[in-house]
Amino acid sequence: MSRRARLGLQVALSLAALALVAWLVDLEAALDALADIDAGWAVAAVALNTVLTLPMALRWQLLLRAIGRRISLAWATGATFVSMLFGQVLPSALGADAVRAVDLARQTGERAEAASSVIVDRVLGLIGTLLLAAAGIALGGAAAGGGAAVAAAVVLAAAILVAGWLCFSRRAPALVAPLAPLAGRLRVATPIASLWRAVHAYRAHPQTLLLVTAIAAAAQVGRVAVVWMLARGLGLDVAAGALLVLVPVVFLVTSLPISLNGIGVREAAFAAVLAEDGVTRSDAVALGIAFFTAFVLTGLVGGLVLLWRAFRPAR
Repeated sequence: MSRRARLGLQVALSLAALALVAWLVDLEAALDALADIDAGWAVAAVALNTVLTLPMALRWQLLLRAIGRRISLAWATGATFVSMLFGQVLPSALGADAVRAVDLARQTGERAEAASSVIVDRVLGLIGTLLLAAAGIALGGAAAGGGAAVAAAVVLAAAILVAGWLCFSRRAPALVAPLAPLAGRLRVATPIASLWRAVHAYRAHPQTLLLVTAIAAAAQVGRVAVVWMLARGLGLDVAAGALLVLVPVVFLVTSLPISLNGIGVREAAFAAVLAEDGVTRSDAVALGIAFFTAFVLTGLVGGLVLLWRAFRPAR
């Protein structure tokens, strides 16, 4: 499928999800709730969401340093903000990851290395997210969404674990060897082999992988705090267990390339997960929109980074 066709399909799916949300939810009530949000809680949530970009950049920097690539935390943070800016108009979180990889490759000239660092960071980040979801289920969040959220998390967890195994297992090449002729005809065999070798280099750094996973889980706890602040601003009382399940599910489903930056899917996830926690669909959608807005405002920092890059003296 061509890029244009994929984008058209993702836009169509986003519009369909938004139409479904609009049909099931009283949008006027949701917008009224957003208009009445407490400004103090909203500002605090956006500020915390912005600060949480730092551990994201730190994870990336640690992975690169493990394989001998020295980049500053300031540069990694700026590149992460830029990726968040472009991620607002790209399909799912994978679009923002692609921006990070391209940005790093321009700095180093090593495309496979840049892509592998982002892939490993994404896989470990998703594993950290699943650990948070497990904690939420243990704390009583399994009832959220009537179990649908838990089922979705289990399916996505299996996919993530398979992806992680393919990244790091020495037996993976033998299993995918039958696909080699097809890869050769498509002229992607060499790039895929280079990328796999670059990813496989991280096997020699298990301590870094564990540390990055721990940082990812801690950062997701921070995202839970962001949602909690927004919920307080909207006057909602949401149980901690439900939030610990909600945030991982939202991040997991918005990572799938099925919509444009998770639009529509995110709001539907909020409504589905919080339904069993006594939150009305309108309030849940309002909370989802507020969460999305916090990320949009955080991404605007990326615009400042681009301006600084454009006007800084050439080195």
